[in-house]
Amino acid sequence: MLHPRPTITARLGPPRGGVGRAASSLTAGGAMFIGASLVIGLAAINASINLLFLLFGMLIGVMLVSGRLARRCLRRATVTREAPDAVVAGRPFTVRYRVSNARPRGAAHSLRIRERVRCGAEVLQLEGYLAVVPAGAVECLDVQVVPPGRGVLQFDRVRLSTRFPFGLFAQRLDVAAEHATTVYPALLHLRRQLARAPDHRMRQATASREHVRGGDEFYGLREYRNGDNLRWIHWRRSARMGKLLVREMVDPRPSSIMVVLDPGRAAATPIDRERAISAAGTIICHALEEGFRAGLVVLTRSPVVIPPTAGRGLRAKFLSKLAAIEMASPADVAASLAEQRWPAHWRCRCVLVGPVSDESLWQTANVLRGRSAGLDVVTAADSEFANWFQTRGAGEPRVAAGAGDDD
Repeated sequence: MLHPRPTITARLGPPRGGVGRAASSLTAGGAMFIGASLVIGLAAINASINLLFLLFGMLIGVMLVSGRLARRCLRRATVTREAPDAVVAGRPFTVRYRVSNARPRGAAHSLRIRERVRCGAEVLQLEGYLAVVPAGAVECLDVQVVPPGRGVLQFDRVRLSTRFPFGLFAQRLDVAAEHATTVYPALLHLRRQLARAPDHRMRQATASREHVRGGDEFYGLREYRNGDNLRWIHWRRSARMGKLLVREMVDPRPSSIMVVLDPGRAAATPIDRERAISAAGTIICHALEEGFRAGLVVLTRSPVVIPPTAGRGLRAKFLSKLAAIEMASPADVAASLAEQRWPAHWRCRCVLVGPVSDESLWQTANVLRGRSAGLDVVTAADSEFANWFQTRGAGEPRVAAGAGDDD
């Protein structure tokens, strides 16, 4: 727990010139010190020994000085936090705390920073220590954090405390600093290349012979075939070669790939579901890096649909959707997919990703075969998964904190 185990706690207002809410607590050592002082005081009164009276007075002075100095350490002290807006599960990131001491004289000693960060049902404890912050100075403290799983890290408040000088009293300052950091699913290493089919350019040229090619680019020349449009004959080169040659054009638009994720299989384990989500995110990120137009369809209770689009800057959009996936799936995924609008420009290569291979998943695959130009099925629980992704040493995804079936 963040709270020490004090015997007495006094709630105070904010320190003079500072922000937040301060409180003073009597530590366990302080309680023992006070008890021993009282015993010595009673002995001095009972025996009337001047040395015991002198010792009792010194102990009372130590208590007063300890409480006063602990209070002064946090006077006009402030703490701020710097945390990223998005991170990747399993990859460490840095949270930076800045502690400033606005007092013109007097340093702040023995400062401890603590914070609880919630990620679903899990709680991460962040702690750091600064030996001294000089007067008028700002000191930085970096804390390494490893997010346990995808979701959202909820930062609430930062606690700055000190027990200087004797550890009898604990003075603490709570500063509200709410912040949310999105945790993207863990990314794997993709073994396969999402290369275009070898006859892709030729298919584009053949399919586009009869339509207007205002946006196409020149690809090459070939011999004339019956049915070719006469407007695309290259007359100068044909006259030179002594045979009819036609221009071949290619669509300059990048290839498209659709990733369909079905994470809600009833027979799947939470680990397999997280691996399937990580696999979908890995394929999308790799496709965007290679210049593909990538799209995403997540078959959950509230379906997520992102049309095919291109650009590396869109990775955050896709990963944010994957980070917030609910595990519950519709009762009939195939029927739900059949009702989904599927425009003609979505007819491209499709990758169906699921946690396990079962009858329902293959029913979904049959629906996608009629809508795509090619279909690959990837399941996290099958041995074929290792041919797609390298998981050893790549940070095996963990179960998202607080995630589970809500059926």
